[in-house]
Amino acid sequence: MFSEYLGTFLTGLLVSTGIGLIIGLEREFEDREIRRHYAGIRTFPITAILGFLIMTLASSLSIWLVVSTTVAFFIFIGLVYVVKSWREVHGFTTELSLLATFLLGIMAAQGLFREALAATVIITALLSSQSFLRETIERVTQEEIFAFIKFIMLALLILPFLPDQRVGPVTILNPRTIGWSVVLVSGIGFIGYLVMKFSGSRRSILVVALIGALVSSTAVTWVYARRSKDNPEHRLQYAAGIVLASLVMVIRIGILVAVFNRNLLTYLWPTFGALLITQLLATYWIWKKHDPDLETQGNEVKLGNPLEITEAFFFAFVLVAIALIVHYADTWFGTAGLYLAGLLSGLTDVDAISINMARFAAEKQAPHLAITIMLLAVLSNTAVKGGIAYWRGHPAIRRFMVIAFGAFFLVDILLILWHAYLA
Repeated sequence: MFSEYLGTFLTGLLVSTGIGLIIGLEREFEDREIRRHYAGIRTFPITAILGFLIMTLASSLSIWLVVSTTVAFFIFIGLVYVVKSWREVHGFTTELSLLATFLLGIMAAQGLFREALAATVIITALLSSQSFLRETIERVTQEEIFAFIKFIMLALLILPFLPDQRVGPVTILNPRTIGWSVVLVSGIGFIGYLVMKFSGSRRSILVVALIGALVSSTAVTWVYARRSKDNPEHRLQYAAGIVLASLVMVIRIGILVAVFNRNLLTYLWPTFGALLITQLLATYWIWKKHDPDLETQGNEVKLGNPLEITEAFFFAFVLVAIALIVHYADTWFGTAGLYLAGLLSGLTDVDAISINMARFAAEKQAPHLAITIMLLAVLSNTAVKGGIAYWRGHPAIRRFMVIAFGAFFLVDILLILWHAYLA
């Protein structure tokens, strides 16, 4: 820690100066074409240092020094804004930045260095992304705004108020866990949707497949299989995209397991590493077969809005249903029942069974059994996507689909047998 060598005062002073320089540099660069801007590379560091010195003096004198100085600074910034308005100069961003810089200097005086620097990074990113944000807003539709509002309501207004306790007929359901699962899966899908939209319609087929699979790898398979038939000159590119989309499913499961049972990753990463390597090699093999001189066109995947509230509640319903199936399968039929639950749930979705198995492994201390069930779900889900690609895609890609998914099946079955033996 720098404070051990420089002392608390000098460390805070340097942090305050750095904060002011970062924000001031951005403002100076933004207003470089305006000769008479009133706040830039010198004003912002001085403002941060002022906040730091006021808070330092207050620790020896009175906290009212901070209160009175802050109020006076707010009034000063307000007067500056009024003068700017008289001169028909609009915008309040620089004034707000000065206020924030002053408060960040106060935070540095309190020793909140990491917090102050984190806030500085966010503020600078917002200030420097003005053009990008404006272009983004122009492209956002009303439906997407409503989807974002729904997500905020779900994550910030509903989730925190769900009870964090077990309920239900067999007391295995936790409303907070179910709500968090919905928020997590919806968030992953929403990020993939936005990135896919703003990446442009002429991006690589593989990039779109990779991003689109965050929403639904099955949807990507469905669309790409049809595209391979409609655009036969790009059929191998679409085939590689289908294989890559199924690889994202494995990554998504790993993310869910990391959230709900991090200890399970110790047993899981070698297994999923083998699956990922298999799919990567298959994707590379198919991709190298296509003609690189052909231009990639028409590769956008329209997956709709991933945040429809009905879909979120449907996922919650599936999650609860699978939780009950896993419980009763384990109670009535033992391990054989869990195997059947994994196979059946994987026909429609792998996220819900993965979350339930992560929790099951933590409660029952049975990591290898939980991984076996996940692998069975992956196997059945991959069988569905392989069938879609085979029957819906161009006949020329069937051989590649059989080889790629066949290799994945073989590795998956070997891993199932291994973990079942260890269980």
